[in-house]
Amino acid sequence: MSLDLLISGGTAVLPDRTAPADIGVKDGSIALVAPPGRIDVEAERTIDAAGKLVLPGGIEPHAHIHEPMYRGWTQGEDVWLQSPEGATRAAAFGGTTTVVSFAFMAVHVVEQEFDAAAAVAHRRDVFTGRSYTDFAFHPVLTGTLSDATIASVGDAIDDGTASMKLFTTDLTTGQAGIRIDNGSALAVMQQCAEHGALVMVHAEDDDLIKFMEARLTREGRDQLANVHLVHTPMGEEVAVRTMARLARRWRRSASCARPAGRSTARPCTTCSASRPTTTPARTARSTTSGWA
Repeated sequence: MSLDLLISGGTAVLPDRTAPADIGVKDGSIALVAPPGRIDVEAERTIDAAGKLVLPGGIEPHAHIHEPMYRGWTQGEDVWLQSPEGATRAAAFGGTTTVVSFAFMAVHVVEQEFDAAAAVAHRRDVFTGRSYTDFAFHPVLTGTLSDATIASVGDAIDDGTASMKLFTTDLTTGQAGIRIDNGSALAVMQQCAEHGALVMVHAEDDDLIKFMEARLTREGRDQLANVHLVHTPMGEEVAVRTMARLARRWRRSASCARPAGRSTARPCTTCSASRPTTTPARTARSTTSGWA
Protein backbone atom coordinates (compact mmCIF):
# COMPACT_ATOMS: atom_id res chain seq x y z
CA MET A 1 0.00 0.00 0.00
CA SER A 2 1.14 3.54 -0.75
CA LEU A 3 -0.08 6.71 0.92
CA ASP A 4 -1.26 9.98 -0.56
CA LEU A 5 0.05 11.91 2.45
CA LEU A 6 2.26 11.27 5.47
CA ILE A 7 2.20 13.72 8.39
CA SER A 8 5.23 13.01 10.51
CA GLY A 9 6.87 14.29 13.67
CA GLY A 10 3.86 16.04 15.15
CA THR A 11 1.91 15.66 18.39
CA ALA A 12 -1.42 14.12 17.43
CA VAL A 13 -4.69 14.70 19.26
CA LEU A 14 -6.11 11.16 19.34
CA PRO A 15 -9.50 9.93 20.63
CA ASP A 16 -8.08 8.89 24.01
CA ARG A 17 -4.86 10.87 24.41
CA THR A 18 -2.41 13.39 22.96
CA ALA A 19 0.86 11.78 21.88
CA PRO A 20 3.67 11.95 19.29
CA ALA A 21 2.45 10.09 16.22
CA ASP A 22 2.78 9.82 12.45
CA ILE A 23 -0.42 9.82 10.40
CA GLY A 24 -0.91 8.28 6.97
CA VAL A 25 -3.72 9.43 4.65
CA LYS A 26 -5.14 7.45 1.74
CA ASP A 27 -8.01 8.52 -0.54
CA GLY A 28 -8.91 11.39 1.75
CA SER A 29 -9.17 9.29 4.91
CA ILE A 30 -6.81 8.49 7.77
CA ALA A 31 -5.37 5.06 6.99
CA LEU A 32 -2.58 4.70 9.57
CA VAL A 33 -1.70 6.14 12.97
CA ALA A 34 1.58 4.93 14.45
CA PRO A 35 4.41 5.97 16.78
CA PRO A 36 6.99 8.28 15.16
CA GLY A 37 9.09 6.57 12.48
CA ARG A 38 7.00 3.37 12.43
CA ILE A 39 5.14 3.94 9.15
CA ASP A 40 7.33 2.24 6.54
CA VAL A 41 5.20 3.05 3.51
CA GLU A 42 5.87 5.30 0.54
CA ALA A 43 3.89 8.54 0.40
CA GLU A 44 3.36 10.91 -2.51
CA ARG A 45 3.64 13.86 -0.14
CA THR A 46 5.13 14.29 3.32
CA ILE A 47 4.47 17.10 5.79
CA ASP A 48 6.98 17.68 8.59
CA ALA A 49 4.81 18.57 11.60
CA ALA A 50 7.64 18.70 14.15
CA GLY A 51 6.76 21.06 16.98
CA LYS A 52 3.12 21.25 15.92
CA LEU A 53 -0.19 19.83 17.09
CA VAL A 54 -2.03 17.66 14.58
CA LEU A 55 -5.78 17.81 15.14
CA PRO A 56 -8.70 16.08 13.42
CA GLY A 57 -10.95 18.29 11.31
CA GLY A 58 -13.52 20.19 13.33
CA ILE A 59 -17.30 19.86 13.02
CA GLU A 60 -19.35 23.08 13.10
CA PRO A 61 -22.83 21.93 14.20
CA HIS A 62 -24.64 25.29 13.89
CA ALA A 63 -23.92 27.02 10.57
CA HIS A 64 -26.36 29.44 8.93
CA ILE A 65 -25.38 29.33 5.25
CA HIS A 66 -27.16 30.62 2.12
CA GLU A 67 -30.28 31.80 3.97
CA PRO A 68 -32.15 35.12 3.80
CA MET A 69 -31.89 37.25 6.91
CA TYR A 70 -35.08 38.40 8.63
CA ARG A 71 -35.89 41.77 7.05
CA GLY A 72 -36.66 43.25 10.44
CA TRP A 73 -32.91 43.01 11.11
CA THR A 74 -31.82 44.45 7.75
CA GLN A 75 -34.07 47.54 7.59
CA GLY A 76 -36.20 45.83 4.95
CA GLU A 77 -33.37 44.91 2.60
CA ASP A 78 -33.12 41.47 0.98
CA VAL A 79 -29.85 40.19 2.48
CA TRP A 80 -28.64 36.61 2.16
CA LEU A 81 -26.00 34.96 4.30
CA GLN A 82 -22.82 33.63 2.73
CA SER A 83 -22.93 31.11 -0.08
CA PRO A 84 -21.75 27.52 0.41
CA GLU A 85 -18.51 28.45 -1.36
CA GLY A 86 -17.67 31.39 0.90
CA ALA A 87 -18.80 29.86 4.19
CA THR A 88 -17.10 26.50 3.74
CA ARG A 89 -13.90 28.06 2.41
CA ALA A 90 -13.70 30.09 5.62
CA ALA A 91 -14.45 26.97 7.66
CA ALA A 92 -11.68 25.01 5.95
CA PHE A 93 -9.15 27.78 6.60
CA GLY A 94 -10.04 27.51 10.28
CA GLY A 95 -9.58 23.73 10.41
CA THR A 96 -13.29 22.86 10.21
CA THR A 97 -13.94 20.08 7.71
CA THR A 98 -17.67 19.48 8.27
CA VAL A 99 -20.46 22.06 8.60
CA VAL A 100 -24.02 21.31 9.65
CA SER A 101 -26.46 23.88 8.31
CA PHE A 102 -30.27 24.10 8.35
CA ALA A 103 -33.20 23.12 6.14
CA PHE A 104 -36.06 25.51 6.94
CA MET A 105 -39.67 25.11 5.92
CA ALA A 106 -40.41 28.29 3.98
CA VAL A 107 -36.90 28.91 2.66
CA HIS A 108 -35.41 25.65 1.50
CA VAL A 109 -38.28 23.54 0.21
CA VAL A 110 -40.98 24.46 -2.31
CA GLU A 111 -43.66 22.03 -1.13
CA GLN A 112 -46.39 23.65 0.93
CA GLU A 113 -46.40 20.82 3.47
CA PHE A 114 -43.00 20.41 5.04
CA ASP A 115 -41.23 17.12 4.47
CA ALA A 116 -37.99 16.73 6.44
CA ALA A 117 -36.40 14.34 3.96
CA ALA A 118 -37.34 16.54 0.99
CA ALA A 119 -35.95 19.62 2.71
CA VAL A 120 -32.60 17.89 3.28
CA ALA A 121 -32.52 16.69 -0.34
CA HIS A 122 -33.18 20.23 -1.55
CA ARG A 123 -30.36 21.66 0.55
CA ARG A 124 -28.03 18.88 -0.54
CA ASP A 125 -28.64 19.93 -4.15
CA VAL A 126 -27.76 23.54 -3.22
CA PHE A 127 -24.45 22.52 -1.61
CA THR A 128 -23.32 19.78 -4.01
CA GLY A 129 -20.37 20.96 -6.08
CA ARG A 130 -20.22 24.25 -4.16
CA SER A 131 -18.68 23.19 -0.83
CA TYR A 132 -15.04 22.93 0.23
CA THR A 133 -16.03 20.76 3.23
CA ASP A 134 -18.35 17.92 4.04
CA PHE A 135 -21.84 18.99 5.08
CA ALA A 136 -25.09 17.87 6.70
CA PHE A 137 -28.37 19.53 7.70
CA HIS A 138 -30.80 19.97 10.57
CA PRO A 139 -34.39 20.05 9.22
CA VAL A 140 -36.23 22.85 11.07
CA LEU A 141 -39.76 21.95 12.16
CA THR A 142 -42.07 24.85 12.96
CA GLY A 143 -45.63 25.55 14.06
CA THR A 144 -48.16 22.75 14.49
CA LEU A 145 -47.05 19.71 12.52
CA SER A 146 -49.27 17.52 10.36
CA ASP A 147 -49.16 13.74 10.68
CA ALA A 148 -47.37 13.56 7.32
CA THR A 149 -44.67 15.98 8.45
CA ILE A 150 -44.14 14.05 11.69
CA ALA A 151 -43.82 10.81 9.71
CA SER A 152 -41.25 12.46 7.42
CA VAL A 153 -38.98 12.94 10.43
CA GLY A 154 -38.46 9.19 10.73
CA ASP A 155 -37.87 8.91 6.97
CA ALA A 156 -35.18 11.60 7.09
CA ILE A 157 -33.43 9.93 10.03
CA ASP A 158 -33.50 6.54 8.29
CA ASP A 159 -31.89 8.25 5.29
CA GLY A 160 -28.99 9.47 7.47
CA THR A 161 -30.07 12.79 8.97
CA ALA A 162 -28.70 12.97 12.52
CA SER A 163 -30.81 15.67 14.16
CA MET A 164 -33.92 17.86 14.02
CA LYS A 165 -34.10 21.57 14.92
CA LEU A 166 -36.95 23.13 16.91
CA PHE A 167 -37.68 26.67 18.10
CA THR A 168 -39.61 27.29 21.32
CA THR A 169 -40.10 30.94 20.29
CA ASP A 170 -40.82 33.04 17.22
CA LEU A 171 -37.80 35.17 18.24
CA THR A 172 -39.69 38.36 17.34
CA THR A 173 -43.33 39.25 16.75
CA GLY A 174 -42.58 39.77 13.07
CA GLN A 175 -41.45 36.15 12.67
CA ALA A 176 -44.66 34.56 13.95
CA GLY A 177 -44.95 30.89 13.04
CA ILE A 178 -41.42 29.70 13.81
CA ARG A 179 -42.29 28.44 17.30
CA ILE A 180 -43.25 24.77 17.51
CA ASP A 181 -46.03 23.84 19.91
CA ASN A 182 -45.17 21.46 22.75
CA GLY A 183 -47.35 18.65 21.41
CA SER A 184 -45.59 18.70 18.06
CA ALA A 185 -42.22 18.90 19.81
CA LEU A 186 -43.10 15.80 21.81
CA ALA A 187 -44.09 13.98 18.61
CA VAL A 188 -40.77 14.90 16.98
CA MET A 189 -38.91 13.63 20.03
CA GLN A 190 -40.78 10.34 19.77
CA GLN A 191 -39.69 9.95 16.15
CA CYS A 192 -36.11 10.76 17.09
CA ALA A 193 -36.21 8.24 19.94
CA GLU A 194 -37.60 5.49 17.74
CA HIS A 195 -35.26 6.11 14.78
CA GLY A 196 -32.13 7.27 16.63
CA ALA A 197 -31.47 11.00 16.32
CA LEU A 198 -30.92 14.09 18.42
CA VAL A 199 -33.27 17.03 18.93
CA MET A 200 -31.58 20.43 18.69
CA VAL A 201 -33.60 23.20 20.35
CA HIS A 202 -33.43 26.98 20.22
CA ALA A 203 -34.74 27.31 23.76
CA GLU A 204 -36.27 30.61 24.88
CA ASP A 205 -39.71 31.25 26.41
CA ASP A 206 -41.93 32.86 23.78
CA ASP A 207 -44.29 34.61 26.22
CA LEU A 208 -41.45 36.34 28.09
CA ILE A 209 -39.82 37.50 24.84
CA LYS A 210 -43.01 39.00 23.44
CA PHE A 211 -43.97 40.60 26.76
CA MET A 212 -40.64 42.42 26.97
CA GLU A 213 -40.63 43.24 23.26
CA ALA A 214 -44.03 44.96 23.61
CA ARG A 215 -42.98 46.78 26.78
CA LEU A 216 -39.80 48.16 25.25
CA THR A 217 -41.73 49.24 22.14
CA ARG A 218 -44.24 51.15 24.26
CA GLU A 219 -41.42 52.80 26.18
CA GLY A 220 -39.49 53.74 23.04
CA ARG A 221 -36.57 51.53 24.07
CA ASP A 222 -36.75 48.91 21.30
CA GLN A 223 -33.13 49.30 20.20
CA LEU A 224 -30.50 46.60 19.77
CA ALA A 225 -28.67 47.85 22.86
CA ASN A 226 -31.58 46.50 24.94
CA VAL A 227 -31.78 43.06 23.34
CA HIS A 228 -30.51 41.50 26.56
CA LEU A 229 -33.72 42.63 28.28
CA VAL A 230 -35.77 40.57 25.81
CA HIS A 231 -33.61 37.48 25.38
CA THR A 232 -32.77 36.63 28.98
CA PRO A 233 -31.18 33.74 30.88
CA MET A 234 -34.47 33.31 32.79
CA GLY A 235 -36.39 32.92 29.53
CA GLU A 236 -33.91 30.32 28.40
CA GLU A 237 -34.10 28.41 31.67
CA VAL A 238 -37.91 28.19 31.45
CA ALA A 239 -37.71 26.80 27.91
CA VAL A 240 -34.79 24.46 28.62
CA ARG A 241 -36.62 22.89 31.56
CA THR A 242 -39.78 22.43 29.47
CA MET A 243 -37.89 20.77 26.62
CA ALA A 244 -35.89 18.63 29.04
CA ARG A 245 -39.10 17.35 30.61
CA LEU A 246 -40.55 16.49 27.20
CA ALA A 247 -37.29 14.76 26.23
CA ARG A 248 -37.46 12.60 29.35
CA ARG A 249 -40.80 11.20 28.14
CA TRP A 250 -39.00 9.39 25.33
CA ARG A 251 -35.60 9.15 27.04
CA ARG A 252 -34.23 11.41 24.33
CA SER A 253 -31.26 13.78 24.50
CA ALA A 254 -31.90 17.41 23.63
CA SER A 255 -29.16 19.88 22.71
CA CYS A 256 -30.14 23.44 23.63
CA ALA A 257 -28.53 25.82 21.18
CA ARG A 258 -29.24 29.16 22.79
CA PRO A 259 -27.28 29.79 26.03
CA ALA A 260 -27.09 33.58 26.42
CA GLY A 261 -25.97 33.66 30.04
CA ARG A 262 -24.02 31.65 32.53
CA SER A 263 -27.12 30.40 34.34
CA THR A 264 -28.23 28.29 31.36
CA ALA A 265 -24.75 27.38 30.17
CA ARG A 266 -24.42 24.93 33.05
CA PRO A 267 -25.55 21.32 32.52
CA CYS A 268 -29.32 21.04 33.01
CA THR A 269 -30.06 18.78 35.97
CA THR A 270 -33.43 17.74 34.52
CA CYS A 271 -31.86 16.15 31.43
CA SER A 272 -31.39 12.42 31.61
CA ALA A 273 -28.45 12.41 29.17
CA SER A 274 -26.51 14.54 26.78
CA ARG A 275 -24.32 13.99 23.74
CA PRO A 276 -22.78 16.03 20.92
CA THR A 277 -25.06 17.51 18.28
CA THR A 278 -23.76 15.11 15.63
CA THR A 279 -22.18 11.76 16.31
CA PRO A 280 -19.38 10.62 13.98
CA ALA A 281 -21.41 7.67 12.68
CA ARG A 282 -24.39 9.82 11.73
CA THR A 283 -22.19 12.55 10.32
CA ALA A 284 -20.58 10.05 7.98
CA ARG A 285 -23.97 8.93 6.68
CA SER A 286 -25.50 12.36 6.27
CA THR A 287 -22.67 14.34 4.71
CA THR A 288 -21.87 14.71 1.05
CA SER A 289 -18.40 15.63 -0.17
CA GLY A 290 -18.06 18.78 -2.25
CA TRP A 291 -14.76 20.10 -3.52
CA ALA A 292 -12.81 18.95 -0.51
